[in-house]
Amino acid sequence: MSFPILVTLNELKSYSLYTLDWRTILATNGGVDADMNQPFPLASLIGNTDLDTILEVLTNKPEYACHWRKFAVAVIDSIHHLMPNQDLTSALDVAWKYACGDCTDSDLAKVHKMATTAAGEARSAARLRSTYIPMLDAQLDAAWAVWEVTKPVVNISLVIAHTQAAIAWALEEEGLEAILTAQLVAETEQARILSELITTGQIKRSNCGTTSN
Repeated sequence: MSFPILVTLNELKSYSLYTLDWRTILATNGGVDADMNQPFPLASLIGNTDLDTILEVLTNKPEYACHWRKFAVAVIDSIHHLMPNQDLTSALDVAWKYACGDCTDSDLAKVHKMATTAAGEARSAARLRSTYIPMLDAQLDAAWAVWEVTKPVVNISLVIAHTQAAIAWALEEEGLEAILTAQLVAETEQARILSELITTGQIKRSNCGTTSN
């Protein structure tokens, strides 16, 4: 593995890019006369295309699996305070250790089951409530997101979506402007974390201050 992570225009052509995104990327890397096989930093796509596309490229590089797993955990750390029970927090910690190579597939399978149970219990609790409570919905999103992180193959698009939803719903009573602001803050932070990851290979967990390569 080497950093920064590089990509070529030919590689990008195999992904589902919006026409406008593709034109921008092509223009910033040599235009119509560009060398389609000339590598350039994957991080340079941030701001020119959506994060889902960049993550799709990254998750199709199996040699970087430990890194995109760390990204998923780091993103969920931003809603750590919304975890409805200790089992979800524990599952998140094991998912991070798994990404670092410090635990086994069996360990991950156990916490996936634990996170699945915790998420199911959170949903059951929600159905029993007669009054709509935004913070409870936020906790459900947090539970679902941790469940996704502990799966053998992480669906990072869902992780990001649930993180944004959790933060937004938690602020629901403060009005639409607060929700939009929260989503913007979440997206900005996710872009910052991803840029750091694919440029340096290092990433920090915000809830515990751990830095790992």
